[in-house]
Amino acid sequence: MRFEVGCDPESEEFKDYWSRNGYGLEHRGYDHDRLLEVLVDVVKGNFLQLIVWREDGKIVGHSVWHESNTEEHRKGKPQRHGR
Repeated sequence: MRFEVGCDPESEEFKDYWSRNGYGLEHRGYDHDRLLEVLVDVVKGNFLQLIVWREDGKIVGHSVWHESNTEEHRKGKPQRHGR
């Protein structure tokens, strides 16, 4: 398996992967075509955020990298263990 940083989500290769893995289908209340639009919007202008992994030259998985700040994710007071 090989990880590759940077992929154009509007490329035919990525769209084929998206459809091949069922993302192009609407099920369980999700509009997966809309999810692809959201993914394109998220990485627009910085395709390095889209990471794909390949096996035998084909895309078999993906993830989206984004900067984060732990302060953004904290809610309330941190719990102290052992007290």
